[in-house]
This record gives sequence, C-alpha cells and structure tokens, in this order.
Amino acid sequence: MGTGQFTQAVQASFPAGITLPAPLAEALDWLDEHGHVLQTRTGPVATLLSPAERESSVGAGGAAFHPVPGD
Repeated sequence: MGTGQFTQAVQASFPAGITLPAPLAEALDWLDEHGHVLQTRTGPVATLLSPAERESSVGAGGAAFHPVPGD
C-alpha cells in the first residue's frame, strides 16, 4: 500500500462519526511508509516489526493494526 492508503482503510472501517485521531493516523502513515504494512489473505496489516525483524524473528511478539468490517 502506498502512503496514506492503509490509514484510509483503517478510517473507513470505523463507524460513522468516529474519526481516527491525528497522532494515530500519523503513526499508521509512518508504519506504511517504512515497510511495516503487509498484505495478508484477510487484508492489510501494520506490524511493529520491521521487514528485517520479520525475516529473522520466529515467533516474535508484537502488536498489529488492521481495518475490520463495519459490523
């Protein structure tokens, strides 16, 4: 995903009237710009692991963000 697309997908998954706070949007944009967003079978996921860490870390813990269906 290009810059902003992941953040837009997350925002679009929020209920109407709920806005993604600017600091969180900026953090998600940064993750996307730095290669932390992966395409999975179920859609895009932003992880706190860098691409290099994902390659070398088997079973590493972390946090991930992804858009969810509106319901």
